[in-house]
Amino acid sequence: MKIQQFLEELKRRNVFRVATAYTVTAWLIMQVVTLIEDPLMIPDWVDTAVILLLLSGFPIAVVIGWVFELTPEGVKKTDEIEVEESFNKATGQKLNHVIIGVLSLIVIFFVAEKIIHYSTSKVDQAEIVEINDASIAVLPFNDLSPNGDQAYFADGISEELLNALSQYPDLKVAARTSSFAFRDESNLTEIGSSLAVEHVLDGSVRRSDDRLRVTAQLIRASDGYQVWSQTFESEESDIFVIQDEIVSNLATVLQIRLGVGGGTGRSAGIEVNPQAYEQYLRGLSSWAQRFKSDETRKDAIDQLRLATELDPTFSDAWSAYATSMIFSFVRLSGFSEEQYLVEVQNALEKAIELDDENFRAHSALGAWFSFVNVNIEKAEYHVKRGVELAPNSSFTHYSLMDYYRMVGDTENALRSINRAIALDPLNTILVRVKSEYAFHLGMDEMARRTVQQCGGCIPDNIMSTLALEGGIVTNPLPQLWEKRSVFMDYWDTDLSSIRVIEVDAFLDTLNVAQRLSDHMQQHPATYTELPLQYASMLAHIGDYDEALRVLFDGYEKKSLFGTILNEFTLREGRKEFPDDFRRHPKYHEFWELPGMPELAKARRNNGVTAGLPLPVGS
Repeated sequence: MKIQQFLEELKRRNVFRVATAYTVTAWLIMQVVTLIEDPLMIPDWVDTAVILLLLSGFPIAVVIGWVFELTPEGVKKTDEIEVEESFNKATGQKLNHVIIGVLSLIVIFFVAEKIIHYSTSKVDQAEIVEINDASIAVLPFNDLSPNGDQAYFADGISEELLNALSQYPDLKVAARTSSFAFRDESNLTEIGSSLAVEHVLDGSVRRSDDRLRVTAQLIRASDGYQVWSQTFESEESDIFVIQDEIVSNLATVLQIRLGVGGGTGRSAGIEVNPQAYEQYLRGLSSWAQRFKSDETRKDAIDQLRLATELDPTFSDAWSAYATSMIFSFVRLSGFSEEQYLVEVQNALEKAIELDDENFRAHSALGAWFSFVNVNIEKAEYHVKRGVELAPNSSFTHYSLMDYYRMVGDTENALRSINRAIALDPLNTILVRVKSEYAFHLGMDEMARRTVQQCGGCIPDNIMSTLALEGGIVTNPLPQLWEKRSVFMDYWDTDLSSIRVIEVDAFLDTLNVAQRLSDHMQQHPATYTELPLQYASMLAHIGDYDEALRVLFDGYEKKSLFGTILNEFTLREGRKEFPDDFRRHPKYHEFWELPGMPELAKARRNNGVTAGLPLPVGS
């Protein structure tokens, strides 16, 4: 058979159409497999198996197209049919329809994928951290005092300089948690690479006989070149003057060499009681070590409170004092629940009254109104004011994330936490918060990538905790589920065991009610500080009355770690209250409490209904 005749016969027998239909269908199948493999936790080897299966099927499809023909009586061998009786033309038309149909599906799939990719890429853009000239890390200054007991003072000066620089609009400044992780580290190239900064500011502090000497130097991390260095010396009481001089000198250097400016000294001419400032720095030092123990956290609160008593006009002390209480259990504050609510809000409002440009006070007050004393309008104003005042502070973006998360604006919440992490990449709290949030939303791959990019800055088995917290309803992540009892030292014992009971409640494991009762009696504080988790477990084992009582009580007390709002940031079906519970009339009353209707409206406007009440009797 001549080549031309052979090709004509291939065409008559629809072999080309069969090959085309098979190819486009196989491509679509592969795209679907790729799309569902992450959500369904399909192993990587399945991709290879599907590809091999589809490749091996191609020659079979071609042979079938050559050998067989579809007729009104069924499939017959082509050789058994007279050419003039051939039905291949009709078959070819059917194959054309199949090809057109599959191509239409591919177009729809391609458009949908682009839309999803565009939406996701807008969120993921902030995950890409580039090193640029206008970037700096402030390392903890060395304590060169005779007795070597002024490390807290040296750290405090470093942090104050860092806070001043974070107010430069065009200067990226690594946050304290990350930059202080390189204490005593001499490899500047490694520091610059790890923190994605081009410059490092370090120095030393010497306090002796009421004299203070501070030496500061700005170094280019890539090659160790000293851009600027200067020594400042004066009376110890002139610490603010020295800090202002350092910032002023740095401003000139940064403006000339990097083209950035706009910062001012932290004191801005305001006099602060030296004893109050001493207590303030001690409090900041204790707060930086708060995860060591509850006692250390309590010491920080007490030291910062004393600073406000020694100088009631010290805005930063009021802000730090209130912030330390917001991010601590009520019992560590020394106040009753009622006193705590008044004390925190008054302290933050006092800080802003003394200095309306105190960005930390604005950001903390925004977080307070976001998920403690709910007022969405005030929350939005203060968190955005904080970012406006200090656009390169990790804390301001973290607080902004809290606001967006509460109102259900997922895209901006992720963008804000990404920015916070970019400024503070070694802060394990930020990494954990983003991972948990991503898991809650069903973005499992983003959660895993976040932990992996962290480079081991948190224990590997935090993944099991994240899996339990985020995917326990629609996606329990089986390979991590096996580790559910391995709740690393990152969590304390009480919280570890309650997490296991909580997950068992969602999965209807037996004896949850008894274990829950026993644990509550042994660790009563856990349940007053985690009312949402407690209420969730009660609801899932059918004790609606007690669950509702816990919710109302939690709303009234408004402890940060006990806030009943913190996990209403989830997507539908992920760790939610049962539908019947959400239809309960008392649950509707709960969402009519002050601040809650506005929160519900904001969430609905953003297309998020998780945790909101369902129609009664539907």
